[in-house]
Amino acid sequence: MTETKMRVFLPVLILLVVTTLCVQGDNTTEIAENKVEIKFYRLQVSEWDSGLMESKFHALLASETNTYCGNNLAACGLVGLQSEFKDSHIGKVDNSPLNDDKDMLYEFYIIYPENSNKSSSSALTYVLSASVVKSIVLQLRTNTDYISSLGCDKCYITYIGSDFYGIPPSSLENKIIIPLAFVVLLIVIIIAVSLTLWDKRREKEARFQKMHKPKPKGPQYPIKQAPPKTTELPDEKVQEKKARKEKMYEGSGTTPKKAFDRTGGASNDSGLDVDTLDSRTNSKPYALQPLTQGDQETERKKRKKEKKKRSKKSKVDGAENQGYMAEDEGFEKVEMKTEL
Repeated sequence: MTETKMRVFLPVLILLVVTTLCVQGDNTTEIAENKVEIKFYRLQVSEWDSGLMESKFHALLASETNTYCGNNLAACGLVGLQSEFKDSHIGKVDNSPLNDDKDMLYEFYIIYPENSNKSSSSALTYVLSASVVKSIVLQLRTNTDYISSLGCDKCYITYIGSDFYGIPPSSLENKIIIPLAFVVLLIVIIIAVSLTLWDKRREKEARFQKMHKPKPKGPQYPIKQAPPKTTELPDEKVQEKKARKEKMYEGSGTTPKKAFDRTGGASNDSGLDVDTLDSRTNSKPYALQPLTQGDQETERKKRKKEKKKRSKKSKVDGAENQGYMAEDEGFEKVEMKTEL
């Protein structure tokens, strides 16, 4: 009877052991493929252990996993969140954490809760995928004040896997940069307002000058001075006129006498005896010889021809014509005296 039981239960025991080993092997493979390493900035292992930060970090991570998977069931490979994630479902890899110069590396994974309602399309049965774990850590870093919850003032997560998310500025830099930025902004505002006011004032002055600017005058042309008027005749004209007069008095036994000029005085180019006080006191009497009838007729025709020629000359000759007219009148007076 005992041998019969042993023969029945021994194969069953061997099957259970083999099944357990196979399951453990599959879980190890999933952990190795989906573990995530993060880096804490300026944190050492001694501080991590002395501050009991690991338990605090696991609690924060479990709470954030429940929030993320509750909103993203398909991404987490779940149909429904019947069992919540706890800090016991956060596992760390052997030899973790490790110091990396002045920083600290921490490598971990997240296990599905017992009796979790997994999706049939999910390829993983033991741990969450690495991409989901990275999203959960990033959400923790962004949305949760995890630094104060961990109890340290410099536990910044700068790396999630190979992705770098920057080094936060120190509190001293914030105290300097924020007031400086405010002062610079205030100076820029003052300069902008000053430039605007100055520009408006300049436009106002330009409009005022334009309104009160004198109108431009027309083109200024040089004034040409008119030549001085003169009644004097050129020398050649005087000589020509003198020769004509001398020829006109040839054979008469008389000489040309003074006549009125344009100024009211007497001139030397006329044979008239002007009846003025000077002429009566200073002139000497002379006898006129009578002209014959033929001479008188010849003299009249000659004067008419000369008169026609003088009317066709220029203005300068016009001044001469006046003198000739005075002479003609003088001759007519002489003729009238002769006839009397």
